[in-house]
Amino acid sequence: MKKLYEDDPRAEEFDKVGRYYPKPTQLVRESNSSLSFVRDHQEELANEIVKDWDCSKDIKDQKKREIIFNMNVDKKDR
Repeated sequence: MKKLYEDDPRAEEFDKVGRYYPKPTQLVRESNSSLSFVRDHQEELANEIVKDWDCSKDIKDQKKREIIFNMNVDKKDR
């Protein structure tokens, strides 16, 4: 019968001081509401629009907020 988990024989060589190497995590929003879906979709579209702009992150963030605002407000109300 084969073992489910097998210890790496080189493990002792790699880490003798007890360091912790966390795996990178990515925030994933999960929601079933349509409003959450729309918000996420608008954010993705805005990110796609500004991703190649040659400017600072602050300016990109401001422009993304403006783009999302314009998606949600009628032209006559701007």
